[in-house]
Amino acid sequence: MSVWTAMSETVSNVLNAIGSVINSALSSILGIFTSIWQGISGVVMSVLNNILTIITTVFSTISNVTSTVWNGVSSVITSIINTIQSVVSSVFTTLSNTVSAVFNGIKNTAVSVWNGVKAAIIGPCSSS
Repeated sequence: MSVWTAMSETVSNVLNAIGSVINSALSSILGIFTSIWQGISGVVMSVLNNILTIITTVFSTISNVTSTVWNGVSSVITSIINTIQSVVSSVFTTLSNTVSAVFNGIKNTAVSVWNGVKAAIIGPCSSS
């Protein structure tokens, strides 16, 4: 074996050893960063999921309260409208009955007057 070959093999072995150390170090550093990232991402995801749950609960509660309030307001307004409708209907029914009674009274009076006039005119003529 020549000196050159021995030196070449030595340099090659040294470089391979350095490469192996660097590769091992980089693998360890990558493992550390991976572990840190997994820990951080787990915590971040947990916090984000908790925030999402809180927001969902808040909006669900707001929706339920709004729906309940609206149903109450709607019920009150419907009740008021039904009462107004009932009063107006009752007033118009009473007005219609009153007008009908007045006109029936006028008609009956006119018929009675007419029958009286007729009897006064025809009565003497038919007795003769």
